[in-house]
Amino acid sequence: MSKESSNAQTDSRLADVKARVGHIPLIRKNQFILSYLAFLVFFGLFLLPDIGTPAPIELALVVMYFLLVVVWAAIVLSDELKSDKQNHYSF
Repeated sequence: MSKESSNAQTDSRLADVKARVGHIPLIRKNQFILSYLAFLVFFGLFLLPDIGTPAPIELALVVMYFLLVVVWAAIVLSDELKSDKQNHYSF
């Protein structure tokens, strides 16, 4: 009896693994990459401070923008799913 339940449990775990084969994480999908880039453009155009000496809050926005750009670049450059011949994301 325990042998049958063990086989059933193994089969269900194997089915879970088979279901996840080919699964692409959210941060690797083109929609996420392009919407993140659109957010960075919006942030850069409308939320960054004007030229001059920034106040501490404005300086925090600049640092946050820099970190967001670094994260976006890391996601794009570390994408193991892209082929060697394709160096950009297609629309």
